[in-house]
Amino acid sequence: RVAVPLLEVIKPGGGIVPVDVAAQSREMIDPSQMSKNIYNPNDRVLQVGIPGLEIGDLLHVTYRKELLKPIVPDTWSDLALFEYTSPIKHQVYEVLAPRERPLKKAVLRSEVAGTVKATTGETEKGTIHRWEVTDVPRMFDEPDMPPLHSVVQRLLVSTVGEWEDISRWYWRVSEPHLKAVTPAIREKVRELTKGVNDSQEKINVIFRWVSQQIRYLGLTLEKEAPGFEPHDVSLTFESRHGVCRDKAALLTAMLRLAGLDAFPVMIYVGPKKDAEVPQPSFNHAVVAVEDKD
Repeated sequence: RVAVPLLEVIKPGGGIVPVDVAAQSREMIDPSQMSKNIYNPNDRVLQVGIPGLEIGDLLHVTYRKELLKPIVPDTWSDLALFEYTSPIKHQVYEVLAPRERPLKKAVLRSEVAGTVKATTGETEKGTIHRWEVTDVPRMFDEPDMPPLHSVVQRLLVSTVGEWEDISRWYWRVSEPHLKAVTPAIREKVRELTKGVNDSQEKINVIFRWVSQQIRYLGLTLEKEAPGFEPHDVSLTFESRHGVCRDKAALLTAMLRLAGLDAFPVMIYVGPKKDAEVPQPSFNHAVVAVEDKD
């Protein structure tokens, strides 16, 4: 949930022109996802117009973002940029961590020496972690560089202690849907693997069928973990469509029926994730098969 309590234009001469946020804003489902053949009603944007904005004006905005449902229950994590395409004169990032949910990891990456001061303090409600950022020069984009958030000075924080905690959560979310196997799925696996004894060839024929017969189309309507939780494999098999997590779940279930030890795996398509701090920010699902060796 996002709110914009203050939005105003400050003119070069010092005059202030307030913007009526209610009149100039519109909340909508993010239309960019449609290019990926995905419809997720939870993926929303708040668009605010600024009439009369001119070159030389200063834009002053205050916004509040409230997280109502984290990806992984009872966890919280964040990534804050302390370097950007414009200079940072002064920035404060503060986390109040309740005692029952402390920060377990906090790491500053790609540090710009002497620009960040970290302090902690105790209150009745918990621990206050504070990072004060001062006089960070602007960074300059380079041709074909990696995404900005993966190379500039950045802080990663998380209440998750280990990556295995996220892995176990995804196992619990996915496993019930993997078990929704029907006689039709069993028969299709028998048909595909008839006369095939080599495990790699079994992987090949089942993978080829799922990749070619299940078209990429997604409706994100899940309640437990939208965007991560797959549909029942029976639904994906019968409808012949699904997004990556649905196709990965079906492929996993079919490989298991063929006697292979298969698992759905979350990955991030893009730059390598910062390994020091466990965060459930993934954007793709694939399948792993454990070999005998």
